[in-house]
Amino acid sequence: QEQLEKNPQASLSAQEAHAAYYTEFMRQRWGDLKGERQILALAEVEADIENVRAAWRHYQDQGNAPQMWRFIKGIWYVYWIRWWNHAGMELFAETANAFQGEQYDDDESTTVRALAMAFQGYFMGWLDLADHGYELAKDSVAILEQLDHPEALLFAYDSLLVNAYMVGRYIEEIEAGDKMLKIATGIDDKWLLAFTLFAVSMCVLVTEDYAEARPLAETNLKLSEEIGDVIGSTLPLIVLGHVALAE
Repeated sequence: QEQLEKNPQASLSAQEAHAAYYTEFMRQRWGDLKGERQILALAEVEADIENVRAAWRHYQDQGNAPQMWRFIKGIWYVYWIRWWNHAGMELFAETANAFQGEQYDDDESTTVRALAMAFQGYFMGWLDLADHGYELAKDSVAILEQLDHPEALLFAYDSLLVNAYMVGRYIEEIEAGDKMLKIATGIDDKWLLAFTLFAVSMCVLVTEDYAEARPLAETNLKLSEEIGDVIGSTLPLIVLGHVALAE
């Protein structure tokens, strides 16, 4: 580091190489985190989390939306699974603020900013800050509905669903779940569909429609087991447990 500080060009090249390496590292781990290697992948990311954060902030400072998109979902997932809610809220708040201004009005930058807002709001929902999280999620959905990026929109609806539940807006929660399911069924991704089915089944529990909640949770469990998502497999068991108690 001392030698690099004497040579600004070499320092910039080293930072770029470092950021590019960890962007690819996280892109690869995103696939692993959803399947049979998820426990190992999670440990690998945690061991290098400071390098991952450095790469994230390097591209954030550059306003490099294409590179950030390559691992925005992976970094959110790790923070979610590890329940790093405060850190996740702060990380994505920084990103959403960094992508303000006319120079970031292209679709890629707008998508990253809107998804960062959704993820910021998502973590706020678990921190007793759902009033603000709800507004962020609503704004994120409004932005992404104007763009052709269904996967990002699905995550924005999930953030809205969580926060709507927390503030007692149950009709909006159910509507968000329905829209998530419509998007998920149009994307060829079993993990996204399983993720969505959990959200929708939780919405159904609010209405006490246990007859509908059970098959949703059973399909969720089957999909998670098929792709080797051990962590994801625990989520539908929560729903099935509620159904069993109610019956």
